[in-house]
This record gives sequence, C-alpha cells and structure tokens, in this order.
Amino acid sequence: MARTLTPERQQLKQQAISLRYDYGLSVPKIMRQLNISRPTIYRYLSHNSNSSVSHNNHHITHLEGDCLELLKDIPNKSIDCLLTDPPYSVMNDYEWDKKDDQFYHQWLSLLKPKLKDKYSGFIFFDSRRLYEFEHILRDYFPISNRIIWIRKNMSMGRVIKNTFISSYEVVFYFGNRDLDLPKDWGAERFDTCEFAVPQSNFSDKKLHPTQKPINLILQLVRVGSHQGDVVLDCFAGSGVVGRACQIVGNRQCILIEKEPQYNELIRQVTNGRFQF
Repeated sequence: MARTLTPERQQLKQQAISLRYDYGLSVPKIMRQLNISRPTIYRYLSHNSNSSVSHNNHHITHLEGDCLELLKDIPNKSIDCLLTDPPYSVMNDYEWDKKDDQFYHQWLSLLKPKLKDKYSGFIFFDSRRLYEFEHILRDYFPISNRIIWIRKNMSMGRVIKNTFISSYEVVFYFGNRDLDLPKDWGAERFDTCEFAVPQSNFSDKKLHPTQKPINLILQLVRVGSHQGDVVLDCFAGSGVVGRACQIVGNRQCILIEKEPQYNELIRQVTNGRFQF
C-alpha cells in the first residue's frame, strides 16, 4: 500500500524535488538544507517517478545514486522493459567498472521483482566475459537470444600483437511478451547488427567511455517496448536510453546513475543541450 504523506511531509517532498531538479542541488546539500536523511530523499525522488516528473521533462525520471539502493524504492511489477548496460569488469581505468560476481547477483535479485508479469529485457555485456555473465544471468531469467552488435570502428588505431581485436559485444534478450516488430522484414528481425561506436567527430558524439550508438538503442526501444511502457536503465551513463525514449515517444523512462559527472551529462542530454 502506498504511504500517505502528511501535509508537512508532502511540502517537504516538493521542496526536495524542486531543490534537486529545478536548482540542481546535490543530495548531500538537500540533506543539510532540509535536515532529512538520504534514504528519505531517494524515496521522495523515486516516488516522484510515478507522476513522471523530472528535469521539467514528463517522460524522464532521473535518479542519482547506487542502483542497489534506489531499486528498492521502485515499486514491484512496475517496469515493462529493461534496457541497460552494466559494468563489464574489463577496464582498469575506471573504478565504476570494477565489479565482482556478487554485485551482479545483488543487482539481478533486486531487479527481477520490479519487472511486470509480461516484460522484455535487454542487457549489454562484453564478449570477453560473455559466458561468466550468462551463467549468472540464467539464475534469474531465461535467455531468448544473444544479439551480436558488431562495432568494427572501435578497433581502429589499437595496437594488439598477441591476440585478435574484439569487434563485437552481446546484448542478452529475454522476455515473455511479443516484440513490436515491423510488418515488413528488415534488419530488426535478425540477431546481428552493425553500428559504429560513437566518436568525437561523429554527429553521434562520444560523451561517455562505454556509450552505445543512439541508432542501436532506438532499434531496441522500438522493438522491445510498446506505447505507454515504462523503460528502465539501471546504469544510465550518457543517458542515451532516455534520449531514445524521448525520440520514439509515448514511453516513460527511469534512469539510474551513480557517478556525479555522468549525472550532470544526463541532465544536459535529456534536456536537449546535447543531441545524439
């Protein structure tokens, strides 16, 4: 049962939402200014997603913090489509990419009850750790397909002498409802696709180290979700999933991101200050 707020608490909630999204204050600053706890602020911002108001954009709800905490506040059976790109645990340059198997189990166990009885899910993962992650994922969801995303342009300029260059990533697809496939046969129906990795000299500019191509995300949003759906990205990064939902239209999108610099990027992307 939803919690009923007193008038005083309702006013406090609106103040927290305004300070976060109208004035851009960080959660610690809101804690100090309103003298309320971090979990309470996250609850106010998360419950705000039910009214689909965030960043003055009624389609996007942007939650800042650890998904292992924020997922707890998302109502069970409220998500129609998962589309996310978790840390791969393959890069030494970024602390946020260093995760162990326990993290994946924690995340997936929290995520599973949030999906509706009829759902679709897409999870990106690196080809070098494909089988380790699939073994974990199968504990939670039956995998229908492995979509192979070929990204040959990423290999240019790399000097590798003792192995072959990795030129693809995998998108695990799982779900129990019909995909929204076009009537005419086309590339969307196949489990392989080729899209260039975003680059600084492309119109699809690279804004995040692991950013996915907007056209690939658009294809997945179009076939994997339906009008009125709620789409969840637990590791929002550049906010490309939110932008794709805006472009396709008639979707609600929840973006969760932990890293402060990427949260600022998401605010700019979803408010139209950066275009993919």
